[in-house]
Amino acid sequence: MFEALREVVETLEIPPTGDALRETWRLVDQLTARAREATAEFDALDGPATEGALSTLSWLKHHTGMDDTVAGRHLKAGRRLRHWQITATAARSGELSGSQVEVICAQVPTRAVERWAEHEPLMVPTLVGGDVAQTRLAMGRWRQVIDGVDDEKPPAERNDLYLSVLPDGGQRIDGNLDHKTGAVVGDAIRAAMRPDLDGEPERTPARRRADALGDICALYLAHQNTPATARQRPSAHVVIDWDALTGMARPGSSHWLDGTPISNAAIAQVLCDANIHRVIVSGASAILDYGRGTKAVPTNLWTVIALRDRHCRFPGCDMPIPRCDAHHVNHWLHGGPTNPTNIVLLCERHHTLIHLPGYEMKLLPDATVEITLPNGRTLTSHPPPLTRAGPGP
Repeated sequence: MFEALREVVETLEIPPTGDALRETWRLVDQLTARAREATAEFDALDGPATEGALSTLSWLKHHTGMDDTVAGRHLKAGRRLRHWQITATAARSGELSGSQVEVICAQVPTRAVERWAEHEPLMVPTLVGGDVAQTRLAMGRWRQVIDGVDDEKPPAERNDLYLSVLPDGGQRIDGNLDHKTGAVVGDAIRAAMRPDLDGEPERTPARRRADALGDICALYLAHQNTPATARQRPSAHVVIDWDALTGMARPGSSHWLDGTPISNAAIAQVLCDANIHRVIVSGASAILDYGRGTKAVPTNLWTVIALRDRHCRFPGCDMPIPRCDAHHVNHWLHGGPTNPTNIVLLCERHHTLIHLPGYEMKLLPDATVEITLPNGRTLTSHPPPLTRAGPGP
């Protein structure tokens, strides 16, 4: 059976048409439903243990390459479908998509598994033909009814968040938010999202959301446990290879305190405006400088620059003062002074951008900012006026 199926899949040519793709994904959902049920049966028969696995989840991760989240979703759906005959039938036939099944499973709490089995004859036909958003809405209403009539007090909403370090040193965020928390987080990210400006590389919506989340967190760190007008910059613990930073050695020798490599461009950005606990080394172990924590831009100087700039100075950006860094136009590493003639406000996104190869910035005596893009174009940003004419008496 599987040899025949493999031969069909390997020789299958899917035309790039709407009809062909709709049918293909319907078949994928049908096969997924059957695989989920078989996995749940394998779990019930204690099959993973006979192959030396500690659990079905660990077996799935080892033998299929799934991560915890995906394996957990498939196993949960398979276990539920064994109890829900009508839902299972609709999933096998492709009338319910695999994503719709996951929404149903997520909305039915453990205490209400049998209750959903009782309500399947009425509920499933209303979900057939709908999309995930419609299914989520219908299941949310069903859940409200169940929570209202059950004698047992419904469990508290669950919030969990996981931060995992990836092999390349980046971080992955996974988690689940209840309706209230999810709405707050979603509204905050949407409010913080900014469009791409002229001269910037185009970002995907996912990148814009990630940048917005970073801006929100930076805003909190800048003002935690302090009055709204105060300023507290994040601390950065960096081990810097001086030769690499000055271009005398290969990049990648510098690193964060935990050993994660940091690029020279990222170092330049960090050193612009942060509380720096530095260890500058030459080669593998020779320490050139082990300095105390220093504040690159003191609060009084920051106030002067903020009064002049009022927002991010990248042309077209109006990111407000609390969400900006102080950027040394001529980096202090190259002799640039820490004073208003050499510092401008840049938001996190544009501060990152301006340290990339190909971008150049000038701060003119009248505080006009000129930015030259990698393609040679020059953009200009003039400082906002200190006062605005208001209405007459």
